[in-house]
This record gives sequence, C-alpha cells and structure tokens, in this order.
Amino acid sequence: DLAKVQRNKLAAAAPHTAPATVELEPKKVQTAPILPPAAKPSAAPKMAAAPATVVPLALTSPPAAETKSIAAVPASTCTMRTARRGNDAVGGPFIPVSIKPNVEGASVRTIAVSPNRREIATAGDDGVIRLWDAASFRLTRVLRGHAGAVYALDYWTDGTQLASAGWDGKVKVWDLGSDGRSLTFDAGAKQFAVAFAPEASLKYLASAGEDGVVRIWNLATRELAKSKLDHPSGDPARAAVRSLSYAPSGSGEFVSAGYDGKIRFYRTSGAIDAKDAYGRKALRVAYSPDGTRVVTAGSDAELGSAKVWDVRSGTSRLLAGHRDYVVSASWSADSKRIVTGGGGRDKSVNVWDADSGRLLASFAGHQEDVEAVAFFPGGTRLISASEDKTIKVWDIAERRVLLTAIGFGDDGYVSYTPEGCYVGSNGVESRLSISSGSRFEPMSLEARKAMQEPAGFISLLAR
Repeated sequence: DLAKVQRNKLAAAAPHTAPATVELEPKKVQTAPILPPAAKPSAAPKMAAAPATVVPLALTSPPAAETKSIAAVPASTCTMRTARRGNDAVGGPFIPVSIKPNVEGASVRTIAVSPNRREIATAGDDGVIRLWDAASFRLTRVLRGHAGAVYALDYWTDGTQLASAGWDGKVKVWDLGSDGRSLTFDAGAKQFAVAFAPEASLKYLASAGEDGVVRIWNLATRELAKSKLDHPSGDPARAAVRSLSYAPSGSGEFVSAGYDGKIRFYRTSGAIDAKDAYGRKALRVAYSPDGTRVVTAGSDAELGSAKVWDVRSGTSRLLAGHRDYVVSASWSADSKRIVTGGGGRDKSVNVWDADSGRLLASFAGHQEDVEAVAFFPGGTRLISASEDKTIKVWDIAERRVLLTAIGFGDDGYVSYTPEGCYVGSNGVESRLSISSGSRFEPMSLEARKAMQEPAGFISLLAR
C-alpha cells in the first residue's frame, strides 16, 4: 500500500536542492510546476523627511527554481500510483491523495493587482514583496529592501512601477522594468499607506503612517513636495493614518482614514472635509473606480462596520452582515460590487451589491483577520490575504476556495488546491506531508515518483 511504499523507499530519497542564492540582477524565471494534492481548508508633530535615495535593485531576485513537474490535472484531481500487488514496485492503480504543507510563513498585510491583470503583488510582516503569476499562482519574483513589515502596495497605472510603504519608515518605488532600480523616501515614521496620484505622468506619490502626517512626494525631483498633519490627536495611539485613496479623475483629490475614527476628503479647493466614520478606528478607505463613492472599513459599536459614502453629499450607508469589525474593503472594476474582509470573531470575506447594499456571497476559511481583499482579474473570483499567513483565491459563483498560497523564507512558496494539486519552490516537497487516508507521512522522493506523470501543464486556476 501507499504507506508501505513510502516507508520502503524513504531511505532512497535524494537530498533536496538548497534554495537559490540572491542574484544581483533580477530576472523572470522559467518555472516548471509540480502538481500533487493538498488538504481541504477546514497627535504628533510633523517630521522632517530625509532626501530620497536611489539604489540598485540588488536586494531583489527571482524565487528559488521550482521542482520538476510531476503531475497533470486531467480531472482536477491529483493522484498517486500505488504498488503492484505482491511487491513494492510502483505501477498499481491510481488513488487520490492529500497534501498538507508544513511551512512557517508571515502574516500578509496587503494585495495589489497589476493594471494588466497578469500579476498579483503581496507583502506582509517579513518585509518581502512577492509577485505572483495571476493564472498559475506561481511565484515569479521577490523584492527585498524593507527592514520591517510592509503594509501597503500600489501599482502605477501602466504597471511598470510598484510603490511600497513599510514599518521601517521607508516609502519605495520599484522599477519593474529592465533597469531594476528602486527610489527610496524616508518618512521618519512607520508608514501604513501609499498611493500613486492618477495623473497623466508619473509625478506624485502619497504616503501616511503612525505620526498622523500625510506626505506628498515628488517623483521627478525626488523630494518631499508637501506634508500635512492629517489626523491630529491628543492621544498618539489615535493619530495614525491607516489608509489613503486618490480619486480616479486625476483631480488630485484624495481621502484618508485614521485611527481617530475619521475619514477626511481633501478637495481641489484646499478644503478638508472630515467625517466621523467610526467610534473607534477607520482602517480602510477606497474610491470607487467611477469616482462617485468611497467604501470604508473600521471598528465601531456597530458590528459589521463597512460603509459606503457618497462623495459629494457625504452621506453613508452601512453594509450589514459582518459579525465583528471589518479590516479591508475593495471595489470591482465596474463599481457595481464591493468585497470586504472581517476581523475579530468574523474572519469572513463578503461580496456586496454596491447600489443596494445587499449581501451577495460570504466565504469562510481564514483563521485570523482578513487584512486585504480584491477582485481577481476578470471579476469572477476574489483574492484575500490574512494574518493567518495565507493568500486565498475564491470562486464567487461556486462559493468555494480555489487555491491557497503560502510564501515562506526568502523565496520559498507553495500554492495548492482542494483537489490536491500544487506548485512550489525547489525542495518544497520536503515540507509536505502526504496521505491517502487519515494518516499523513513525510513526502519522499519515491512518493513523488509515484505521482502521475504529466502530458503537459495546465494552470492551477484553469477552468
């Protein structure tokens, strides 16, 4: 049986290749996925800013090379070939198996979807920015340079630049093109939010953080253009600005959300229109793509604290359905739907009709606060990231999880489906357990050899 094959062959397993070392010049890697199975997911003063610096992208690299492809997914289920009757040689019938990853990742705090919809960027407590292929959910590149957690990411409109904001007080603009360089601004305080101004040319970038100051950086002169003490408070714990969002019109108007429970609209006239949004903290704010509304998430005496605000009238409507505070929120590309992520006792991912406020779908599976949510390219799926160290992709119509991904170490990762298929970095099988029943055992080299050989590769998210 499977357990006997594994025990008899474990000693013959070859040692796994060590992770690739960091290369000085980043490049796309040619990856060959592996596809076996996975278990089903049961008031501070304004601070002076240092001049911006430009550094080579020497702290970036492709992820470690992936292992050889070892299974196809002809029926959306990965299988293992058992031993022949009467001996230990592999060659018997195929049986379904399950995979359980045993890896230690880091809490994921932010998600950004590239404008061309081909790439997903994520980052979190380990300070590593990971770029994923949106179709296969293979890790294609990592960006290193922050000395602490990264709490916000934003793509420039053409997808060639990626901005990041970190607890190290640094705001970085990564050139994802051929020259591979990063522009670094020093804010002097933990940064929680970052957003490009949607103008015709790449000129301004806004960031905000723990000290309550919103800073506007001039990308052409590489200097601080202006700063504003946005959420003044006698209590330093309530001074932080947690989120920023620019109006899509290119007018320069933007909105901020802070730990004082307020959201503030910055008008082109220079006026600031403050709204008491939450009794506790306002955690997220996002303009709708059509520019007429913003959605907010936060903590309040009212449970299910997601709200939709009319930009001009300033009136709001509660999205009722979460059982505790709401951590994250985002819009669909057509401004017709909203996705929110819960925290505390409610760790669900919810989809809403933006006009009526009706709850359309709810998903459970995360074990900790859902720190970031977004509509997946195409609008039929969702992507979420959590303090539980996982990233999940959900099918809205089928009401189920399609894929779970974990990034670990410098460049290790594994992405796996409930049907038991996975892709992962080189040597990841040494961190996987395999089972054809209720008992999980280490995945040996012989177990890998018993997997169905591929006729070709199809995406983990192919449908």
